[in-house]
Amino acid sequence: VSAAFAHNNLQGGEYSFFQSNHESFGAIFNNGNPIAGLKEYLNDWKAAVSKPPAVNLVRDYYKLLNLLGVHNIDPDDPIGSARLGTLARFSQILADFEHVKRRSRWVEENGVREFRSGQAYGEWFYRNLYNYLQYYAVSAYEEFEGEETFDFDAVDILTVHKAKGLEWPVVFLPALVSRRFPAQKAGQAQDWLLSEKVFPQKTRERYQGGEMEERRLFYVAITRARDMLYMSCFQRQTQRATPSPFLEEVAGKPKLQTSLPLPGTYTPPVHETDELPTISFSELAHFESCPLRFRYSTSLGFQPQLAIELGYGRAIHHILRQVAVETTRTGKVPSSQQIDAIFDGEFYLPFANRPALEQLHAQARKLVDTYVQKHSADLLRVWQTERPFELHLEKGIVRGRADVILDREGETSGHLALVDYKTADDPKANDIAGFQLAIYTAAGRGEGLDVRAAYLHALKAGERRSLPVDKAAVRKARKRAESIIESIAAGEFEERGDKEKCTGCDMRALCKHAKCSKYDL
Repeated sequence: VSAAFAHNNLQGGEYSFFQSNHESFGAIFNNGNPIAGLKEYLNDWKAAVSKPPAVNLVRDYYKLLNLLGVHNIDPDDPIGSARLGTLARFSQILADFEHVKRRSRWVEENGVREFRSGQAYGEWFYRNLYNYLQYYAVSAYEEFEGEETFDFDAVDILTVHKAKGLEWPVVFLPALVSRRFPAQKAGQAQDWLLSEKVFPQKTRERYQGGEMEERRLFYVAITRARDMLYMSCFQRQTQRATPSPFLEEVAGKPKLQTSLPLPGTYTPPVHETDELPTISFSELAHFESCPLRFRYSTSLGFQPQLAIELGYGRAIHHILRQVAVETTRTGKVPSSQQIDAIFDGEFYLPFANRPALEQLHAQARKLVDTYVQKHSADLLRVWQTERPFELHLEKGIVRGRADVILDREGETSGHLALVDYKTADDPKANDIAGFQLAIYTAAGRGEGLDVRAAYLHALKAGERRSLPVDKAAVRKARKRAESIIESIAAGEFEERGDKEKCTGCDMRALCKHAKCSKYDL
């Protein structure tokens, strides 16, 4: 749909493509009936091609899907899940394109450093989108492989390349015939469009492969099995086939088999346990907020919409980390001029235009100045920043990073305090931050760290709040995390939104439960 739309936007004239294919949209998405508002929406989209503000392909794609009734597809139905996954895969294509084309950058010309916004609208934006879809994305993106499940007993079907690094109790290698393994064209000279100067012969030979490369790949295939490996070939498909020489080297001449010799019932050793799912803390919080939103974004793969302020919180965290690093290096708090230099070299918002960058730069500088003025003593006792933690629970593993860890809590060396920065005001921040810091505290104490306190630092208000990390709080957080992981593993994706959450949700156009009007999409 978007490829045709991008192409049609470049042709001028009437909207003939969508007029002639309107019935096709109805046949696919609306049981053969016309789709109300579709032509008007597409015409409005076309009219806005060459006009600011910046285009948002993912947002506009989701609005289109809402018009087509995609929000009524049941994700619990296997066919519905597959359709949604395919549509989500296309959102990944659009998001990847936008991340490249809309990305701003600093450039230096003739000794002058200048901030340049990315390409965000106009004819060439859509020309490039059309070329990207037609000549690159069509072969570069794999199909939707289904939702990931933690406890689903099924067979994995993969290529040998995709199986690298993985292992299974039983592995089947079918179709081991001479023209397939080794590949028939491996090692043969091919026609290359690039000249010898830019693509020399030695490099070409490496890309063309050969018997040694095919042998290495075969070795990867046969070493994926932990307990049992089945290798087979066929005698004829469209023409007579002979066994792969690799197969004959390993197993001798293959014999015709009418059934496979199967091993006895596998009883795992007492020490062997199933691999536990690993989940980030942000995914835990995401799921708890609304499991259905988690399903659409994390499990099915629908991408978030781009916003000019995207990365603002991360940029401030990065600046504060650099301020802490400079303090540790010099032994004193950076001056205002030094903080200016840090901002000039490190503050970056990938999708902001120049006015937005200047506005958000000023806001960020104000937050950092407030922090340095009120809490400069903290900078002299920073133990680590962005410290990774991993908490092993009965149901799974939770990973995350603490913004900063302070030493000498209570004036005692070795007594640590965790600090979590928040850039935005959120009435529920105490609950989420308390949950997060209690999880990190449990992980830290499990490593032998003496964590004595935890704080939520609201940068905008310039306030710091102490949050409980005593044994009771940690025990409660562990139990809460176990419950969430169990629900994720069981696929309990019920709707849990409210009007405020739904209005600010990237997935609202795709969700039939979204408590917001069409004007909020």
